[in-house]
Amino acid sequence: QTIIPTLAAVLCATIATKAFEGDDNPAIYFQRDKAGWGKNVDSNLDWVDTMSKSRQQVAQEIASKVRSRIGQEWVEPALKIAKIESGYNCNVLGPKTKHGRAVGPLQVLPSSAESLGVSTKQLSSSCVMQIEAGVRHMERCIELGAKTPAQFASCHVSGSPFQKRLTKKAERYRQQYIKLAQNAKIPSWVGGLYYW
Repeated sequence: QTIIPTLAAVLCATIATKAFEGDDNPAIYFQRDKAGWGKNVDSNLDWVDTMSKSRQQVAQEIASKVRSRIGQEWVEPALKIAKIESGYNCNVLGPKTKHGRAVGPLQVLPSSAESLGVSTKQLSSSCVMQIEAGVRHMERCIELGAKTPAQFASCHVSGSPFQKRLTKKAERYRQQYIKLAQNAKIPSWVGGLYYW
C-alpha cells in the first residue's frame, strides 16, 4: 500500500487551480511528469494525522460529495480527475512551485484552498478537508459556467475563468490534461460508488 508506485504511474500531480505564466507553467510540469519526477515526490508526510482512508473510501467520498453538491452528471468527470491527480490517495504532495505544493486526492494548492475557506492546517492534516477543498473548487467551476467534462477539467487544471487565454506551452498542457481526464479509466471497484 505504498504510494510510490501509484505516484510513479500518475501522469499529473498538478496545479489544480492556477495557470502558471512564464517559466513556471503547466507545460514544464507536464514535461517533468513525463521525465518521471513523480518518483521523487515527497511521500514522507510526518505531519499527516488523519490520512488513513483507503482509495475506495476516498473515491466514495468524492463521488458522494460531488453528487450531493453539484449533481450526478459530474461524478464521473470528478472521479477521472482524482484518478489522474492522485490515484485516489490522500498522501500525495505535488512538486514545489512558486505557488506552493498541491495536496491531496484532487491536488489543491494551499492558497486555493484558503480562498475556498479551507485552511492550510486543515488541508495538510485531513483527507476529508482535502476532498472538501477539491469539491469546493469543482463547485466554483460549475458556478463559473463549466458545462462539459472538458470545460470542467480545464477549469480544474488552469483555474478560473476556464476560458482564460494561456501562453502557448500552458495551453498545450491544458489540452493534454483535458485529454487525459476524458480518457482516464475509472477502476471497476469505483463503479458501485456512483449512486451511493
